[in-house]
Formats: sequence, structure tokens, C-alpha cells
Amino acid sequence: MGKEHPRFSARGRHEYDTRRDEELEVLYDSIPDECPFCHHRHFRKYGFIKSNHRRRYQCIECGHTVCGSFSTIYYRGRLDQREVRALADSIALGTTVRESAKAANVNKNTAMRYRKMILALVKNADKKPVLSGKEVQIDETYTTLYNMIGDEKKLRGISHQKEAISIGTDESNNIFLKDLGPGHPTCKNLSAVWEGHISQGSIITHDTLHGYRTAFDSSNPAEEIYVNSQIPEEEEQLDHINHLCSGIQWFLQRHKGIRKANLDSYLSWYEIMHNENPSLEKFESRIMGSMLQKRKILNINT
Repeated sequence: MGKEHPRFSARGRHEYDTRRDEELEVLYDSIPDECPFCHHRHFRKYGFIKSNHRRRYQCIECGHTVCGSFSTIYYRGRLDQREVRALADSIALGTTVRESAKAANVNKNTAMRYRKMILALVKNADKKPVLSGKEVQIDETYTTLYNMIGDEKKLRGISHQKEAISIGTDESNNIFLKDLGPGHPTCKNLSAVWEGHISQGSIITHDTLHGYRTAFDSSNPAEEIYVNSQIPEEEEQLDHINHLCSGIQWFLQRHKGIRKANLDSYLSWYEIMHNENPSLEKFESRIMGSMLQKRKILNINT
């Protein structure tokens, strides 16, 4: 075995840099499985990317160039697997952007950028439940999103300045969440959101919102129970879903500054954590799959 030189000596730094470059090559510079443009499987080395010095490959068939991390969360990024995992773990734990940045030891803008990418994966991985049984409860809650009011005068009550969120639950305590758009939801919006997500023969309980009149015609429920929210004795029938609405409100208020384009991703995040309560490892595997498991985790310092 060769002599190991001190880490900060000239030869030690050279050996460390060489070993780190070899490990990074395993992570980022492996030959892609196939060309993302023509799906051909034969490549040749084609120099390096100037910004991060990662190896580039050229498809022999179509001539497009691509790097080994293409189509993964590491593409055009400077973070290694440990830092990305720390950001994914912080999302699983429900932490804010600032807390995520602190956990991964990165800038909050970097944490925000990766959060958007991870939440997009969360949205794609979310399998919406189909509610069924005798205790299907449907309701809606409202929130004000970032830049929704702008320079307008803030209005009281439900208006176009508030975003409606549809929520449903059943006997198994699964929840269904979906953005309905601003203001009071219409029959058309509710019907489009709930189509295919309530099994036939279910008993649906909801309030007397006008939009529910024909929203569930295509679901063919066994029965619809209308609850008058103005009567406390009847409102008690919706206590369970009202508690769930409070939990969603707390979650959205904790993550201030949500934009409308990202709302469904945040709702999918809450939905997965509530319905499955996954461990950190299962959460990572569910939303990232091969993006995290494809390459062996190496103990590297970048």
C-alpha cells in the first residue's frame, strides 16, 4: 500500500483532488443509459462543460450532446447527493425554506430552487385516492396566496382574492386535496375535480354550497346528505373534515409566500405525508426513485 500524505500537503491535496474527481465521475459523469432525444444507446466522449467541468457525451446517432446527470435532479446543479437528500428530508419533515437551507448548509435561494424541483416530483408521484364508503365528507377551505391581492383593497369574506381548495375524506381517513381556483367554486369546477375520485354507491356528506347541487351527478352516490352550517347540531356532522381543514390552514400559513402555480404541489406534499406517513427513506424513494438510488452514495466533500 502506498504512503498516505498529509491532507493539506502538496501531494496530499493532489491525491485528495484526484480521489474526489474519480468519485464525482461516478456520480455525474457516467455514460447515460440512452439518448433523451432519439433513445439511441451509443455515445462518445465530447469534452467537458465549462461551468462545472463535468464530462459531456455526444450521441452517435443524432449528434446531440448530453451529460451523465441529464434528467436527474443533479442536472445543472452543484449539490451532491448528501445535500440533496438533506433538502428532501427537510421537506418530508415539513420544514420551511430557511430551515431547509440551514439543514443542508446552502443559501436559501438554492434551497428554494431545489424545493420547487422536488415538489414537482412530489406532484407527479402523488396518486390521488378514490374515496368510498358511508362516511365520505366533502368541504372546501380558502387561503390567500402570494401576490393575490396586489395593490387592490383587501375585501372581507370569500372573494376572488381567496383561493378555494377542495378537500374530501372517507372512513379510512384518506384525504383528497385539489386547487379549485379563486372565489366560490362552481358546479363545473367541483364536478371536474371530483370526477373519478368518489366510488359509486358512497354516501356523501357536504354543506349547502350552491356548487354541490349537480357536482356529483356523474359519481352516482347512494345518497347525498346536505348539512346546514348555520345550525350547530347539523354542523357537528362535519367536525372531522373541519379539523382537517384547520390542519391544512396551519400547513399553508407555515409556508408563507406560496404562488398559485405551486399550490397543487404543496397540496400533494401534504396529501402524501397525511395518507402514507412515510419514513424519510420511503419518501425519498417515492418521489425521486432512481434519481437518488441510481448511483451509489459516496462519502465525498465538494
